[in-house]
Amino acid sequence: MKNKIPSWIAALVVSLGVLAIDAAVGALIALLIGIPAWIGSAVTLLALLCIGVIYKPGNINAGVAQEIYTGLLIKALREALEHLGWYKRIPAYDEHVNNDVIHFVELGGDPKVLIDNNTYPLNVQELRDGDRAVSLANFETEATAISDKELDTISYDKLGSVKERHKEAVAEEIANKALHAIAPQSHSEADTPVYLTTGDTAEEGGRKKLTLADLRRLKKWFDARRVPQGQRVLVLCNDHVQDLLSVSETFQRQYNLDNVNGQVGRLYGFDIYEMSSSPYYDTTAKTKLAYGALAQTQHKPASIAYHDKSMMRATGSLVTYSSEAKNDPLHHRNLFNLRQRSICCPLRSKGCTAAIVSATA
Repeated sequence: MKNKIPSWIAALVVSLGVLAIDAAVGALIALLIGIPAWIGSAVTLLALLCIGVIYKPGNINAGVAQEIYTGLLIKALREALEHLGWYKRIPAYDEHVNNDVIHFVELGGDPKVLIDNNTYPLNVQELRDGDRAVSLANFETEATAISDKELDTISYDKLGSVKERHKEAVAEEIANKALHAIAPQSHSEADTPVYLTTGDTAEEGGRKKLTLADLRRLKKWFDARRVPQGQRVLVLCNDHVQDLLSVSETFQRQYNLDNVNGQVGRLYGFDIYEMSSSPYYDTTAKTKLAYGALAQTQHKPASIAYHDKSMMRATGSLVTYSSEAKNDPLHHRNLFNLRQRSICCPLRSKGCTAAIVSATA
C-alpha cells in the first residue's frame, strides 16, 4: 500500500503554489506599469499577509470588519413627514417671527351694509381688532450620549445618525402638536362643533362608524360659515379612513391613487388627508384631551376639519447643543440634543374648525 502524503504537507504545497502565482501576477503588473518586477511581487505578498492578520478568526478586529457589511441602520417608524400635505396647506409666517414671538391681528368683524337707507346721519360702527402676541412653543430633545469607545468600534456614522434622528423626532412632534392645536377645544354648534359619528358598530367594537351622512353634516356647517370651496381640509384619523373605505367606492378609488402630498381623496368639497396621530376627545363631554394625555375607554381619536387660510404656522430658532468626549474626563462621551421653536394655531377663534369623534357603541 502506498504511503499517503501528510495533510499538512499538501496544505503547504498548495499555499506555496498560491503565493507563487500571486507573486507572479504582482510582478507582471509591475512590469506593465514600468516598475521593477520584485517590487510588484513584494507588495502583493505583503498585502496578502496583512489581510490574513486582519481577518484571522478570533482577532479583535473581526467584529468591526463584519459590521462594514451588516451595519444596516433600522430606524423607528414615523409618519411620512414629507407627505403631510395638510400641514403644508397652512400659511407659514416665519418671516414675522421676532425673538420667537409672533403678533397677529384678529379682525373684529365686517362692516354692516345698509340697503336703500333713508335715515341720516348714519350710525357709527366701531370694528374692534385684537392684537394677539403668541410665543412659539419650545420643542426640546433629551441629550443622547455616545462614548468614544463606541465610536471606535462601529462601522457607521453614529453621531450623524443621532443628529438626524433628533431632527426627525422633533419634526414629527411639531406636526402632531399642530393638528392638536387647530382642533376645537370643546363643542359649540355655532363656533366649534364636535360631532359624534352615527354609523353602525365597528367590527372591532366599542365605537360607531363614520358615515357619509356625517360628512354631509360637516359640509353643511362649513357652508353656513361661507368657508370657500377649495380651502376646506379634512384630516381623517385611521379609524375613519377604514370606515369610508368600506362605504364609499369613490373614496376607495381615490385612496388607491399615488398622491405624493399625502392627500387621500376629496369628498363634499373637503380635501382629505390621513394622520395616524390624531387628537383624542372625551365622547361624553365632547372635550379635547390635553396633548399627550393618556386615553381611557371613553376617549376616542377624532378627525379634524378646518379652513386652511384661518390657520397659521411659524418656525423660529433652532439651537443644537453638543459636547465632545475630550471635554468629559469622567465619562469620555459625546452629548447631543437640540431645541426648535415652532407654533401652529387658528387665527380665528370661531367658525373655522370642527371635529368628528367616534361615538361610543
